Amino acid sequence: MTRVRRLWIHKLESQQMGSAADGSLSLSVDQMAKKKVALLLQKLKKYELPELPPPQHDPELLTAEQLQAYKKMDSEIEIMFL
Repeated sequence: MTRVRRLWIHKLESQQMGSAADGSLSLSVDQMAKKKVALLLQKLKKYELPELPPPQHDPELLTAEQLQAYKKMDSEIEIMFL
């Protein structure tokens, strides 16, 4: 069967399914969409990361904002005693 003939038959079949009153075409599209979503969710589960433990806080380490605040307080104290 030639390619043109197969395309013509496919076109006729799709027109017949589209003209069906029971909506068989839309039902098959919905079923295909559900299958595709399920398959994509399975593939996505491969890439899920395990939960990380909470970060441990070291009280001796200061953030940049805290360091800046301490330096500012230090400079104010020096000015007061001069």
